[in-house]
Amino acid sequence: MRLSILILFVAPSLLAQSPLPTSNPSVRAALDIIKADNAWTLQQQTELTQIPSPPFKESVRAAEFKKRLEVLGVTNVRIDSVGNVIAERPGTGNGPTVLIQGHLDTAFPEGSSISATAKMEVDMRSEGAASLAAIDVKVQKALRDAAPIVQTALNAAKALGFTSSTGASSTDANLPISLGIPAIRLGGGGNGEGAHSLGERYSDGPNGWLGPQWAALIVAALVGVR
Repeated sequence: MRLSILILFVAPSLLAQSPLPTSNPSVRAALDIIKADNAWTLQQQTELTQIPSPPFKESVRAAEFKKRLEVLGVTNVRIDSVGNVIAERPGTGNGPTVLIQGHLDTAFPEGSSISATAKMEVDMRSEGAASLAAIDVKVQKALRDAAPIVQTALNAAKALGFTSSTGASSTDANLPISLGIPAIRLGGGGNGEGAHSLGERYSDGPNGWLGPQWAALIVAALVGVR
């Protein structure tokens, strides 16, 4: 559902802030379609969310998500050995590879009823000062490498007429960052409350479509569309 986070993983070779293709006709058309199709997008997310998908039992929702991607014409859609749904959209240039990732599972026990109405902190621990210092060096490098992506995201938000805040927490971006791959977490638009609880809720609000527009504009910039 829209509350699910989006993660962007970018090839480590991207070391400079990417200019925004806001004047590109194809990008403008894509942003307009996202806004016009917002009701359809929410309906898709609602229907997928209604399919039970507790941790390690996501196969039914995964199969349905795969089918819907194929209907949209996305190529090379498959489900890997651990249940991830993977799809590719090949580019035509030589830009870096960008991955958009979100959670397929629902963080609730099997059988839970799910309604269809729909500052930086880094925990570093070590038994020795030397090891802790080494971890700190890696973290600082990862943050520096991610800076161009973060700035691109902030600029994209500004271009769409809103201001985004920055911060950090325990998200799926942590793994690629630990491997030296720049990554960021994005909100999906709208407002959510009670994450990972039975009272979790999402409200699209008047401008929920800005979330998908934001992600689309960032991806277009990162892959080199001008």
